[in-house]
Amino acid sequence: PAPAVPAPAVPAPAVPAPEVPADPDAPAAPAPAAPEPPSAAPPFAELPAQPSGKSALTATMEAVRQGDGGSLGEHDFLLALKLVNPSTHEIEIRAGNLMLRSEGGWLSPLAPTAETDMFARAVEIQAGQEQRIEPEKAYKVLGPALDVVAVLEASDGLLLAAAPLRLAGEEAGRVALPPAGPLSLGVQHPLEAVPYADGGRSIVVVGQVQLLGPGTLTEVEGSLVVGGDSGTTTPLTWNGGVEDGEGPGLWPFVQRVDVGESFTASTVSLRLKGLLDGRPVAAELDLRADRVEPFVCDGPVLAHWQLANGPAERRLHANLLQLRSRYAWDLVVLKDGQTYEGDVSSNQAYWAFNQSIYAVADGEVVDLCDHQPDRSGASTSVAPCVYTPVNRVVLRHADGTFTAYLHIKENSARQSSVAKGTQVKAGQVIARVGNSGASSEPHLHFFAFRTEGAELLRPVPVAFRNAFEDPKGVTQVVGVPAGGTQMHFLDRKALAERPGGAGGGGR
Repeated sequence: PAPAVPAPAVPAPAVPAPEVPADPDAPAAPAPAAPEPPSAAPPFAELPAQPSGKSALTATMEAVRQGDGGSLGEHDFLLALKLVNPSTHEIEIRAGNLMLRSEGGWLSPLAPTAETDMFARAVEIQAGQEQRIEPEKAYKVLGPALDVVAVLEASDGLLLAAAPLRLAGEEAGRVALPPAGPLSLGVQHPLEAVPYADGGRSIVVVGQVQLLGPGTLTEVEGSLVVGGDSGTTTPLTWNGGVEDGEGPGLWPFVQRVDVGESFTASTVSLRLKGLLDGRPVAAELDLRADRVEPFVCDGPVLAHWQLANGPAERRLHANLLQLRSRYAWDLVVLKDGQTYEGDVSSNQAYWAFNQSIYAVADGEVVDLCDHQPDRSGASTSVAPCVYTPVNRVVLRHADGTFTAYLHIKENSARQSSVAKGTQVKAGQVIARVGNSGASSEPHLHFFAFRTEGAELLRPVPVAFRNAFEDPKGVTQVVGVPAGGTQMHFLDRKALAERPGGAGGGGR
């Protein structure tokens, strides 16, 4: 998608997998034991594992978790795939993508059209021989995942191989089945009705159209209906969105439906139909959606900022495609429509660089890393699937909510007298804006979440009590700001001087 502000583009964190493990020197918060798989997930069929597809190849796959979940709800897994060619001719794996199953179905953590995002490409298996594909680096999953499937396009057809994500030493007592095909759907889960500042309570559905076999998909039509205790919404329909439609292929989409303030819970029904090589195909998915309220706190910055790449947008961007960043923003400073002045290769040219970052509420520092060097100015070389260790501060607040502040400036947390275990107060400076990690320019990546066990991260929407549309604090921003919103974060003195007094609180 087009950037929210003029070039250099507003930073958009890269699609997160596959990634190498996090920097071993960076501290990580202890995580509780891994939970049982969520009951809302589809059951496993008690069937022997077997390859599916038209290729003559047979496949055996294992996916083993590595270590404990990190403080940001991430975990690593190592993949081992053995392919056997029983035929009398050579077979080539032309391309291979991964998909992960969570409560909302199967989704790919990879950008499906990028060659660099394919874990297997141009692999030749001679007649009667076997070939192992074992990436040396672990894949990093940013959020809950239960199973993995490899979608392999071979020279003689398609092959799907699936395996449950298990702990090292754990018996694989269940069988993961790949998605039913040839056409299927998956969405980010859970679905939530959130009060947004730009127009009422809405459900944002981020999903993926999946054509898991060969052929050309045309005349694609989607439909989304919300029905339940507040009545049934008018069907939200859309067309296309699959580029050239050549399979195997994975095409993400985003749709937003308004449900009204009286909404409490409902069923979201997605329907998809199209023509595959001229023949009708269809897919459907029904999921529950619930009403949620935002975590209300102070802003992490002061003065005038743009909240780019945020929730409630009707266009796709990297934050929406990452579960943990679903309600995140990339905060930049704009002046005359630009985020910088002067040399774009210099961090000092960016208005956001070295700005103070504040704790949004009282809390404890549970994770901190600030020893990574900052990148230099604007960068167009951020690899979309390579994890770059990022400087960060993670706070845990009294109600169990965590807030995360990423891309902080090197050494800025320690210079602010902040360390792991430090108790901080709302409004306290905890770091400064930097350009570390997978960052395209200096900015603050901010989001909130809660955890359910080691593997289940639940992103949390955030509303700010000291955010206003104007610098004098006349018009308060009520609800969760949408991406692209420009606003003023007022300090305590400015709040006291605004019409009506201190009102919503703040620093």
